[in-house]
Amino acid sequence: MVNPSCPQCGHPMEQTGESITSYNPYDKSTETGNMYKCPKCGKHRVADIQRKERCYIATCVYGSYDCPEVWTLRRYRDIKLKQSPLGRQLIRLYYIVGSKLVRVLGNKKWFRKLWKPLLDAIIYKLKSNGVDNSPYSDDNV
Repeated sequence: MVNPSCPQCGHPMEQTGESITSYNPYDKSTETGNMYKCPKCGKHRVADIQRKERCYIATCVYGSYDCPEVWTLRRYRDIKLKQSPLGRQLIRLYYIVGSKLVRVLGNKKWFRKLWKPLLDAIIYKLKSNGVDNSPYSDDNV
């Protein structure tokens, strides 16, 4: 497998020697992948776990389902949004709309550039409010 590129600077990433296991609640499968870190900017870590069914906006923008930015959003989804009926409705709507948007527009650079500042602002706010960005598995809740 070719090492992934950093979503921030585009530099090839290097394996850290760590692995991560991720759980897919939809088909109850568990997948393990290797962790990578960018040696140039040092800011991004990603896993090489590939998702067939998970083509969402944040994954498209950051290049991985398993990176700090997406871990932050997943934690918020699981800890906060899933706890209320309105939150669960928003999640369902996002799964429908987000997956279709990414399927149609995800390969367009302008689409990722459009969403990145918005997602960065949301993630910054979540982290400021104590939402962690460490490795996360969907079965952690």
